[in-house]
Amino acid sequence: MALTYSECKKIALEKNPKLNACYEYENAYRYFEKTDVETDGDFEVVVLKETGRTMGRVQYMIDFSPPTDSKEIGF
Repeated sequence: MALTYSECKKIALEKNPKLNACYEYENAYRYFEKTDVETDGDFEVVVLKETGRTMGRVQYMIDFSPPTDSKEIGF
């Protein structure tokens, strides 16, 4: 059974408590720190819905090749 948004959010915040925004993909949530400057890397945490496994956005893109249409959801 897939993890809920709240469960994934908790996992992400344990990795980076400064996270404040989220995009949803079919199989994952991408949490990030929304600031005036767009950054990648350690500031983002992707949590897989099925397992709770975490990774950076770049690794997620390489491993899963998600579609480009994600939607921002309320944090």
